[in-house]
Amino acid sequence: MAKRNLTVILLVLLTRRLKSNTNFFLANLAFADLCVGIFCVFQNLTFYLITT
Repeated sequence: MAKRNLTVILLVLLTRRLKSNTNFFLANLAFADLCVGIFCVFQNLTFYLITT
């Protein structure tokens, strides 16, 4: 899933034709999804592994 989010972000930033407000919004959503995946999921996984 992270690979797809990174692909969306890179395509929007590097392709001139894809630079529109809608695509920047989608890139922003992909970035937010990456942040949730990195910070929230790993924090909950660490908490779960420590408590069991």
